[in-house]
Amino acid sequence: MDKKIILSIGGVVAVGAIFLATQFPLEEEGASGTIVSAERYRGDQITQADVQLGDEELSKLMQGDLFRAVMENDALRNAMASDAFRNAMASDAFRNAMASDAFRNAMASDAFRNAM
Repeated sequence: MDKKIILSIGGVVAVGAIFLATQFPLEEEGASGTIVSAERYRGDQITQADVQLGDEELSKLMQGDLFRAVMENDALRNAMASDAFRNAMASDAFRNAMASDAFRNAMASDAFRNAM
């Protein structure tokens, strides 16, 4: 490299350093002292009583192989996205069926689980 370029770069760096030193001087207060260890936050350790879990049945269902197989089935996904399916789910007859004890008992039965 040419000496003029090196001297020019050095001059720019020196002017920049002088500019920064004059624009951002150190304050006298707090500029000296000793190094001490940082004060760390020490919170209480949580216990099992602090953690409240809700109903885990839904998460178990969604993590199962059956749920994954159902969600990967294109025909079923297309049927669930149809207007007819949404209308059936929103109907009073479906809500009444879901609210009945007989329907809930049938869904909870071993026979239904085996069929699924």
